[in-house]
Amino acid sequence: MIVALAAGVLAAGCGQPRGASGPAGPVSRSAQAAPLVAVLEAPFGSVPNAIRLVGLDGVEAARLPLPDDAEAVAVGGHRVLAAGGGRLLGTELGTTAPTALSPIETVASDGPDALVRGLVVSPDGGRWLFATVVQHDDGTLTSRIHLGGPGLADRVVVERTAAGRALEPLAWTAGGAVVGDEPVGIGGYVLFRRTFGSTSLLNLDTGALRPLTGADCAFSDLAADGAVACIAGGREGPNSGGPVLLRIQPAAGPAVEVRLPAGIQQRRLLLAERSLGDPGELAGDRRGE
Repeated sequence: MIVALAAGVLAAGCGQPRGASGPAGPVSRSAQAAPLVAVLEAPFGSVPNAIRLVGLDGVEAARLPLPDDAEAVAVGGHRVLAAGGGRLLGTELGTTAPTALSPIETVASDGPDALVRGLVVSPDGGRWLFATVVQHDDGTLTSRIHLGGPGLADRVVVERTAAGRALEPLAWTAGGAVVGDEPVGIGGYVLFRRTFGSTSLLNLDTGALRPLTGADCAFSDLAADGAVACIAGGREGPNSGGPVLLRIQPAAGPAVEVRLPAGIQQRRLLLAERSLGDPGELAGDRRGE
């Protein structure tokens, strides 16, 4: 199995130096502006684990060890982040390749039992969102979505208490920040399913949530023009229950369903969070084999 955290096109040099928040060394790759892919060394939750930055030619440019208590990881722009143990760690890729993640800030304390879920980074790498989730004795859960960034004070954008469900950021695309309303406590071996609940577009100024997809269609992408892509029936990977259907809902007009090639159920799955545009941006994907 190929376990991918995220893939991105990242011009490591781009002619413009970028500060690195962690120790760095010289880049040995002959073409510094070549795209890089960020992949997890092992399934998330494994100890030890690391993020590897690899070129499309298979040459490794950097390896960033993850702390054993990492609860969430994310990439965006030129930035790599990991959260856990009450800390937010990260680094930026510039003219030199980073060799470690360094502390950026202390994650806002929502209690000793709070877990970090759904860490996402804006497309330009300038801001990030994450949720803290606390379960209470009565079975309800309080989820708070925090907004942060370099030089920005942590701010809670939205807070909610509900039974058996929690809000968490899923993606931050050119179309905006997407939040999922996810059930908590689902068991089983789930390889490819990305979302189990409905999704909404988060207004970062007001905290308002505008519905995007229902629980019957697993979120896949949100375009800059407001078009939404999701997987009808929630099946994102190999299955024996019929074809995988990609549903595209334009900002205006009827939805269109596209039957994905049959081979996708047998050999490999690649779902991109957003298309690769500016070669200085990271674009997430997940792969299974």
